[in-house]
Amino acid sequence: MDVKEAIRLAKEHFAQIFAEELPQNISLEEIDTDADGRRRITLSFS
Repeated sequence: MDVKEAIRLAKEHFAQIFAEELPQNISLEEIDTDADGRRRITLSFS
């Protein structure tokens, strides 16, 4: 999976989890890649 797709999926998942809080402006903060190639995507919202 490429980075853009991973970010899109992370944002969708985030929006679903926090749907009751009505998150807006979900933004990418940071992407970290560990030694195994797994990505950690940090998001923020208002």
